[in-house]
Amino acid sequence: MREIWPDYKVTKYLAAEELGGEEAVLTVAEVDEDEFEDDKNRDIIKAVLVFKEKFRGKDKRLALNATNRAILQDMFGRDVKNCIGQRITLYPTTTDYMGKVVPCIRIKEPPETDAG
Repeated sequence: MREIWPDYKVTKYLAAEELGGEEAVLTVAEVDEDEFEDDKNRDIIKAVLVFKEKFRGKDKRLALNATNRAILQDMFGRDVKNCIGQRITLYPTTTDYMGKVVPCIRIKEPPETDAG
């Protein structure tokens, strides 16, 4: 038996809770598209980041919402291909969604490394 209820939520998509309050630096291997259902049960297509590295031993994807798409555009420009091969930092935070504060994942540039 698992210890907490969220442990039973197993998907190929990374959830904020899985970050465990910590940041993760990953490399974008590709940008894919997956079909999802929106809040009104309509089928929609979302951009999804596929990572070069495994996250805690598992292949995970990050479905992109409008905020994270805008962040990636600010970081790498309008051309989707520009983010392939780039390292990004994922970090857990919260956002207001339909009147509730909910956990979410945001993207930022990775910390600079010493070339030295």
